[in-house]
Amino acid sequence: MSRMIDSFYEIYNSPFLLANYFLFAYKNLPASKNNALLAYLVLPIVLYPPSANFLKNAKATSSLVSFRKGKERIAGLPNRILHYKEVTNQCLQYLMDNNLLCVDENMTVRINKDANLPDAKTIEELAAAKLSIIFQDIPVQTVFRLLGVKSI
Repeated sequence: MSRMIDSFYEIYNSPFLLANYFLFAYKNLPASKNNALLAYLVLPIVLYPPSANFLKNAKATSSLVSFRKGKERIAGLPNRILHYKEVTNQCLQYLMDNNLLCVDENMTVRINKDANLPDAKTIEELAAAKLSIIFQDIPVQTVFRLLGVKSI
C-alpha cells in the first residue's frame, strides 16, 4: 500500500506535468535580477487552493499586500517551499534542457520566444499566469520578506 501511495505522489508531482506552471508564471513577469528565486514560490502558491483561487480572480489592481491579507493564503508557505524545492529544481532543469527557458548570470529567467504555450485553462494555470500581477515592480528580496519567508 505504501508503494502505491508513493507512486501516486510521484505521478502528481512529476516535473513533466508541473513545468508548464513556470512558463505561465514567467511569461508575463518582467526580467529582473534574481527573479529565478521566485520560481521557488510558484508551486507552493499555485498548487495551494486558497492562494490559487485568489490569483485566479486577481485584477490589475491586486497586489502582494492584498494577497497577504488573507492569512490562509500564506499560512505554512515556508514549509510548502521546502516541500516543493526539489520538484522546482527538477522542473527548471527540464525546461532548461528543452530550451524553453534560460537563466543568465544575474539569475534572471527568460522564456524562449519559441516556447509554444497554450492558453491557461485550469485554476492552477490561471493562477500561475497571474503571479506577475502581485510580483510586479517589487524586488525579489522584498517579495520573500513580505511573505514571511526567511530562507529557501
